[in-house]
Amino acid sequence: MGRKGKKIQQDDWESEVDAIAQENAESAYDGVALESLFAQLLAAGVVSESDYDRATDELASGVKSERQLMLEWEKKTCRKDEAATADQQAAELGSSGNLKDESAAPSDDALSETMQQSERHIEAWRRAAKSDPMQLPLARMTAVCLSGTYGVSTHADRNVRLWDSATGRRLGAHQHKLELTACCAREECVAVGDAAGTVHIYDTESEFVPLRLTGGSGAVRSIELLRVEGGTLVLGSGEATLTAWFTNTDGSPASRAVPLNFALKGLHLSAGPSGCVYGASRSLVTLYDLNASAAAWRAGGGEWPVTEPVWRGCWAASTVASVVDAFPGSTACVPSRPLSYSPFWKLLASAHDEAVALWDVRAAPEQGPAAVVRAAGGSAWVHLDEGQGMAGHLLIAPQAGGCVQLYDVRRLSASRGASAVHAIVTLEVPPSEGAVCFAAKSSTLVVGGVKCSEAWRYDGVQSQKPEGASNQEPRTTPPARSKPKRQVSTAGRRMFNRTK
Repeated sequence: MGRKGKKIQQDDWESEVDAIAQENAESAYDGVALESLFAQLLAAGVVSESDYDRATDELASGVKSERQLMLEWEKKTCRKDEAATADQQAAELGSSGNLKDESAAPSDDALSETMQQSERHIEAWRRAAKSDPMQLPLARMTAVCLSGTYGVSTHADRNVRLWDSATGRRLGAHQHKLELTACCAREECVAVGDAAGTVHIYDTESEFVPLRLTGGSGAVRSIELLRVEGGTLVLGSGEATLTAWFTNTDGSPASRAVPLNFALKGLHLSAGPSGCVYGASRSLVTLYDLNASAAAWRAGGGEWPVTEPVWRGCWAASTVASVVDAFPGSTACVPSRPLSYSPFWKLLASAHDEAVALWDVRAAPEQGPAAVVRAAGGSAWVHLDEGQGMAGHLLIAPQAGGCVQLYDVRRLSASRGASAVHAIVTLEVPPSEGAVCFAAKSSTLVVGGVKCSEAWRYDGVQSQKPEGASNQEPRTTPPARSKPKRQVSTAGRRMFNRTK
């Protein structure tokens, strides 16, 4: 009695019976469920007979249970169905040459809400035109872009400046050796081009020092940045060639320049759908899908694969009263942005001579522009709203100088043939004797010019002035010269850099 007996372990026979029954149920195969699944998949053409043989061999050898195989092949076939749908849509795009709207037709309530929002944003532009613009210290501006919370501009003194888009507060600057002829800003990336064909890339999240991309031919007329897999595709358009660079996401040096040889003189660029770019040369407009070409070029190297346009339109001779060469044989490159795409409205605005054409990219290009607006004195800068605020506006700056005109795109449907269409809003520009440049976002406009001593900023949404900013009356005479304040550098960022 004094000895301790061994502890008797109780058998959990009920759990063992349940486990054995479950194992037998999973291992038992009558072939009904799996055969039924594969019969459906074979009839749909998603799987092959070899796939079915492979699955039955795995089941017979005990490698996988019937339930595991069912789940596995349901997931595989689901992905194959999605890929087949994408291929079918791509085939329809290639065969028809039209960009289809993938979104479903909106309901009456959704359409009514869209129209109301559009009216509110048009009214915001009217408020902006009536308010006093904010003065920004951006003298002799040749090009400007707005992206997110910052703005970037190039100037006649060969400077590129980075500033806060709400207050105009200076964030960084860099002076180049040569004249700057184009600029583009997308998210944290800024690209500027110079008269020698070099593109300079800036990262707004780090020190404001450029990465040089050489290899272009002639002055850079237009720049566009496209997000592709693994990095950013930089496109720079010269007088007769289009050059591509690729910058990696990890910040490593860019790949070498590759001429794309689209054989279009004076090509202007505007980002389209993901990985696509619109181009305009005189009265010709095209869309290029660069996703596959960029992937093939990165994988194989060498020359850029031949890229054919997936959409191509040309103005009819009767659309424009007098067709004039928009790019005369001059060595000077005057910055301009006569091409703009709105992803929300699926519209492309293309300026040529004294008219601006609106193309509905979902329609066949043979139908011609959906509407045409006559711009007295020509037009060098155009902008279509991106659709974030659903304002439905088109901004035009005359090439010969003057006010910026705003048009409601919904009222232009009856304007085919370049008939007279009245602007609904007119925004004054700083005193100048020549053309102006501008950038817009929602109901915000920043406008200046190479002969302007400052830039003006309009805002129709902002209800109160930003801290430290003042809305003064527009000046009619140049301001008196005063000693500039010394810029204090901050840690990790140089406020001013000069190209050595």
